Amino acid sequence: EAMHPRLLVIADDLTGALDTGVLFSRAGVRTTVVPGEDNVTGPAGPDPAVVVVDTESRHLPPDRAGSRVASCVRAALARGIERFYKKTDSTLRGNVGAELCALVSASGGRELFFVPALPKAGRVTRSGVQFVDGVPLHESAFARDPREPALGSSVEAIIGRQCGIPVVTVGRGADPEPLMARAGRPLIVAFDAETDEDIEAIADRLVK
Repeated sequence: EAMHPRLLVIADDLTGALDTGVLFSRAGVRTTVVPGEDNVTGPAGPDPAVVVVDTESRHLPPDRAGSRVASCVRAALARGIERFYKKTDSTLRGNVGAELCALVSASGGRELFFVPALPKAGRVTRSGVQFVDGVPLHESAFARDPREPALGSSVEAIIGRQCGIPVVTVGRGADPEPLMARAGRPLIVAFDAETDEDIEAIADRLVK
């Protein structure tokens, strides 16, 4: 019996797409990486469990980046895929707000859970602020990026520049349920995390 894809991963560049796809593949999950939002159906042959799409949208204007993500989501829903993972840069470069917003809107979701930390690379989130190697993002080397300098360190503010969906911050080990219960509308739930154990604990909580 053919198995239909169960998860769509959306990355804004090829490096992110491959980095994510290889993790599923190493875990023994049949995965395919495809270019462009028009290729969500993937190549001919047996369906993978996970489809990873590279939208190449990091350096696009925000509205175009959001449109590409929305197209991916709609194509995935038409194919019966109902679970989504949005890969973002851990220094929050690109159109993070526009793309998260598009994912929530196009999927009809109520909550989007966002974990921007990558502790192994020195990127952690503390009290809603993104740090790189111990300094706030806007004071790091990424503030001097000639193409996309970091203009701030607040996860909520960075998302809010391109997205009108409210963002709430969940502290380390805190329960997000009370925040979500009070929202009554779509919400982006951003988690603090400073260690791999923090991220594993978040994953365990969300699976439940």
